[in-house]
Amino acid sequence: MEALTEPGWTASRDPETEQQLSLVLDEITEAIITAWHPLSILISGSFGKGEASVLLINEKLEYLSDIEISVVRWLPISQRSLKRISMQLSLKTGIDIGLYWNPPLKYRPGLLSPLYWRSGSLPVNYFDRTYGSRVIRGRDYIKGMRELSSSDIPIREGFRLIYNRIGQTLLNISLPICNDDSGTPGEHPAIWLYRIIISCQEALLIQSGKYRHSYRAANELLRNEYAKMYPELAKAYPSFPALALEATNFKLNPRFNPEISSSGLLARTQDAVRAIYSFLIKRELGLTLSSVNVFLPEYIHHDRVRKRFHKYPSALLQHLSNLYRLRIRRQFPEGDLRNVRIEDTVHIVNVLALFLFMNCSERNASEINEIDSILEMVAGHMGIEISQDIETVAALADIIGRLWLTLQK
Repeated sequence: MEALTEPGWTASRDPETEQQLSLVLDEITEAIITAWHPLSILISGSFGKGEASVLLINEKLEYLSDIEISVVRWLPISQRSLKRISMQLSLKTGIDIGLYWNPPLKYRPGLLSPLYWRSGSLPVNYFDRTYGSRVIRGRDYIKGMRELSSSDIPIREGFRLIYNRIGQTLLNISLPICNDDSGTPGEHPAIWLYRIIISCQEALLIQSGKYRHSYRAANELLRNEYAKMYPELAKAYPSFPALALEATNFKLNPRFNPEISSSGLLARTQDAVRAIYSFLIKRELGLTLSSVNVFLPEYIHHDRVRKRFHKYPSALLQHLSNLYRLRIRRQFPEGDLRNVRIEDTVHIVNVLALFLFMNCSERNASEINEIDSILEMVAGHMGIEISQDIETVAALADIIGRLWLTLQK
């Protein structure tokens, strides 16, 4: 597989949009060079793939995609410095910009890469950086990256994509959706709901070992081979390829269709999550998606869930990182969730977010109450005091979304 080389930053290739984007990216590049004098500047994510979601409204750009930029140089760059410059650039340009320092050795095959992954444990973002990045200034370090196989991406990466998109959605839209008054285009619920649908598509392709870094290529593969790869799912949920195509088309060329209601899209997205997640969890872990209080203990104690991928070269360093990141050192004291490990808190919050999203429109009082009680226990052991009364689904979604965000730091 070859790294992406085609010009342009958006799938639509609108000349005026591309010209404005080039000027903005030049401004970002010059600021990075002035701050750190790097050997190379690499751009990844949707912009690196040439599939960024950008709207041109009244001759001004509205960014629906963020920008991920790797600053390559030998001397380390502090997180404080990276965050300071990224915040300055984000405020100036209106784009959500993520800056990351990487040493040149990271792009050389056989050196640092084994510390980040091994066969069968390839992070999807590493795969995307290899085949969905481009050089915007300096030396081309992408050519030095080793050949990768999408079959080495584990299914937990697919689950993580779904969890992350749902967590982001809880932070950015109010659930349940009661009307279609969406404010500015950048706040439209369709943006987040379509991203969840695309994450379901990506998870399916990861499960089959056929993940693609391009949204367009991924959807084309899914539509062509859906019935062949997943005959049981195709029989039970035949409409998913069409829904995934709708989401992909929006991602590549965002246009808000007034005939598609936000509440209706929410219902279709919930159906997709329920069908795809149930299928994957049954096929990969042998678990049945039931009520949250039954499913959650079975899930977090499952051998394949507890056998976590170690980002660091030793289990000790990983454990110390988890202690610092989560800031909790006690076990859960009672109930079926006792004896969980520190890092299992991430799994618990992920599942709570998933169940809340799937049930937020159904007024399922018993399920919502179970989520509420588990949430209070988790927050207590993280040392987080829930100051507001959880009387509505929207309040519960807001708290879980913020708790999910805390665990990402």
